[in-house]
Amino acid sequence: MKFKELKVGTSVGVPCLIVSITDAKARNGSAFCKLVLSDGESTVEANYWQRTKADLEKFLHKAAWLEVKTEEYQGNKSFIIEGIHDAPEQFKASDFLITAPVPSNEMARYIMESLSNECPGDCLNALTTKLFKENYSKISYYGGGKTVHNNYMGGLLYHTYRMMKSAVALTKVYETLDKGLLLNAVALHDIGKVKELETDELGISEYTTEGSLFGHILLGIEMIDRELYSSDAEIDAKRVMLLKHCIAASHGDPKFGAIKTPAVPEGMILHHLDMIDSRMDIFESAYKGAESGEFIDSTLYTLGARAYKA
Repeated sequence: MKFKELKVGTSVGVPCLIVSITDAKARNGSAFCKLVLSDGESTVEANYWQRTKADLEKFLHKAAWLEVKTEEYQGNKSFIIEGIHDAPEQFKASDFLITAPVPSNEMARYIMESLSNECPGDCLNALTTKLFKENYSKISYYGGGKTVHNNYMGGLLYHTYRMMKSAVALTKVYETLDKGLLLNAVALHDIGKVKELETDELGISEYTTEGSLFGHILLGIEMIDRELYSSDAEIDAKRVMLLKHCIAASHGDPKFGAIKTPAVPEGMILHHLDMIDSRMDIFESAYKGAESGEFIDSTLYTLGARAYKA
């Protein structure tokens, strides 16, 4: 049974993975928990009234059997947990993993081949390739974030892969772009997430201490600097400066975490590709558990609107 199959007005048992548990308070001051649940196809949020995180801690990141009541709230499905138990033996936490739809080796190969085919001989290629190879054990399965987008097994690489496909296409439209700068910036723009996050074998990501203190943009630029410091290769200093600027400006605006606002077109394109793919992932994830004609409340914070599935 998947969450998208649950009908309003029913109470049924559902096996799933408990992804996260957060304490909350109702308007009347009573305690309850918000749980993020994965059924292997989609993630949903459910409420468990009159419970605290401490009551449910033993179920976190494990397979569980939930008694779920499906209600309608403001025209959408709302899930209320009425009971929670250990999952029957045939269900494992790994059964409910959500993974990127493209194999990691295929995505990595496309990214590396795009550099060698689209901008052969660019001095930045060697730097990017080395950083990718040195960190591939994490890049291959890390999530792209804790909650907002690409927060599943292989999500980091899938996000970079789709951005690279878009970037290659755009360089054929806007021919004045520095192709090598843009493609290398795409490949490395989130490299710092291998230090910002720690992703476990279930694809669940948590922030590291340095990730919470500095964020992936600064950590990624530091990784580039350390690689250059330890390398004997001569790489044009101006191109490295521009590469780091693109990464520093990849969030577009300082109020959204950028170190600087994009000052070169490649930085501007990188930012918008990042936004497009992250927002598309939010739409795609929300649509998996939705029916035609449904508004989706869970996207209100991330998109600034309730997504609508036509």
